[in-house]
Amino acid sequence: MMRAFRVLVLSIAVCAAGVLSVAAQDAKKSQKQEIPGGIEAKVKQVDVEAGKLTVTIDGRDRMFTITDDTTIVGPRGGVVRRRLKDPRFHAGLAITVVASGSTAKELHLGYDRKQSDGKAASPKAAPKDAQVKARGAAPDDDQEDEFPGHVKSADATKRILVVTLLNGSDRSFILAKDVKILIRGNASKQGLSDPAVKAGASVTVVTEPGGRKVKEVVIRPAAATKGTK
Repeated sequence: MMRAFRVLVLSIAVCAAGVLSVAAQDAKKSQKQEIPGGIEAKVKQVDVEAGKLTVTIDGRDRMFTITDDTTIVGPRGGVVRRRLKDPRFHAGLAITVVASGSTAKELHLGYDRKQSDGKAASPKAAPKDAQVKARGAAPDDDQEDEFPGHVKSADATKRILVVTLLNGSDRSFILAKDVKILIRGNASKQGLSDPAVKAGASVTVVTEPGGRKVKEVVIRPAAATKGTK
């Protein structure tokens, strides 16, 4: 009887370990697939004039065309205004590409380890640059002020807007009372209580440089389908 009981306990323990192992593997997979359709790569060469980006994927080189419609965002999910001219585009930079054929739809920059490690920092660097590098971001990363994504939730009472950024991460923004909520180009009188500010709606949060203070929120409601009133 005792032996049978021990065998039963051991079997339960093994099954539990197996379940935990599978759960851990699923968690790792979900972390790697934060950006739907994203391809992890390393920058090899940038041709600004031609609008071409060559990256290395699993040891093989691949070239993508960068158009005006290509969305380029930094590590924190903010729009990269200088696009391919941004100094963070250098050989070896980790990047995630979302593409349609050979045309890139989205580029997601990883943290610039060359600029963030202590060895790369210049002893004569400005204090602000040194502080930025110390927290693992390039100076240009601190200038990002547009954060596109989709509304996850909105709390009109607490004036908190949670946005799922294009890189898959969620970010909460606190809105001051005077922040405008623009819907189809017009300021909403209902603010965060407006029906258009709903989960899944496309949104761009515009902030002061560095992403600290929200200036305005632009909501792009989904276009009505044919046959709907």
